[in-house]
Amino acid sequence: MGELRVYIVRYRRRRRRCCRSRPSSSPASPRNLSLVDAINQTGHVDQRAPNVVLHTETSLTVNELALFADLVQKMHQVEEGLEVPYEIKHWKGFWEQVLKNWDSTMANADDLPLKPLKDADNRVQNDPAPQQGSAVYMSVFATAHEQLLQPHWKDQTGKFVSPSIVKTDKPIVECLDLAVLRFDRAATNQAKQYNIDGIVNAARRRLMHFARVGTGMAAFIPADGHPPPLLKPELVGDRADQTAEA
Repeated sequence: MGELRVYIVRYRRRRRRCCRSRPSSSPASPRNLSLVDAINQTGHVDQRAPNVVLHTETSLTVNELALFADLVQKMHQVEEGLEVPYEIKHWKGFWEQVLKNWDSTMANADDLPLKPLKDADNRVQNDPAPQQGSAVYMSVFATAHEQLLQPHWKDQTGKFVSPSIVKTDKPIVECLDLAVLRFDRAATNQAKQYNIDGIVNAARRRLMHFARVGTGMAAFIPADGHPPPLLKPELVGDRADQTAEA
């Protein structure tokens, strides 16, 4: 456990140095585009009959376009981060994702599948354990009941291997470093894709609603037009910081 704690302290210090080396601001950052500006740069219609197929955002009214503001903001938060200035390319990219291979005649059965998050594969191969004569793999996991990072050793078949019989020619801190990096990257990517798919599904349901009712009534967001709450993965790197402070 002593070697593990040394690793955690070193890992935390590296993260701090990285954060200090980043510039606080960019002197040439682009101007943040407002939703009004984005809509003004988008073609739109004044009225539309019910049950008209929607293939593009230019078939919407100004009021309908404005009702996508929350989804546009969430998409930007997920893909870029709210600290990144919003540009017209982000607005166009949102509609490209929503309308890719899709139109308003498709039913909810064509929603993008929201895949549940699962433990990220962060196995790091080490040299064969002499007692076993086969390769072993080390992984780390983030669990609610564990406050310390615990390495888990498995053989090639996925069966757990007792740490007492594992001998490596690679420092354990190097294995842990790679495992933490892989876990956090995979968990972040899974959560990002889940959030994007949920936003796209909500946008498509709003489009189906607008296509069905037309512009003869005031535009509103239907009950099924809200995305699920954004998921935030629990990162092992954050757990390392918490452990070091304990």
